[in-house]
Amino acid sequence: MSRWPVGEAEIQAAIDKRDLALAPPNPDHALRLLAEAQSHVQSAKLITDIDPVAAYQIAYSGLRKACTALLAYQGLRATHDGGHVIVFDAVEAQFNGPRGHQAFSNLQRFRQMRNSAEYPEAGVAPAVVEDVEDCIERTEQVLEASRKLLESGQLSEFS
Repeated sequence: MSRWPVGEAEIQAAIDKRDLALAPPNPDHALRLLAEAQSHVQSAKLITDIDPVAAYQIAYSGLRKACTALLAYQGLRATHDGGHVIVFDAVEAQFNGPRGHQAFSNLQRFRQMRNSAEYPEAGVAPAVVEDVEDCIERTEQVLEASRKLLESGQLSEFS
């Protein structure tokens, strides 16, 4: 099977920049990450009204893991330098757009909200219930789209 063609140049540039690294493709790890992401969604739903900031962080973690699953399946992993930023940039480059799924668009805004919750700044409001619900909804969409990609047989090793 040939390499996933969409976003290939962006992924190679991230590898060259050392924001992404090649790793052994790991379908089992990808499935485990999807299961963890689903659990995070359920956990976030349970505490949304009690602790929206914590619920947001949990939902965000689910979103990140659902995206990381796709990269693990391809044999890609974020480096320390690339961090969470490259995870979202990599899936957006590959899986958003005309041949992709809208769920993979504009993911950085969820990371920015998570950073605001984790590292609060004066004048920036913390996450509220509506923010958590938005993140949960997007995470569920990304989970569904990720599962479909993995089940399609179209996604291959990047190397």
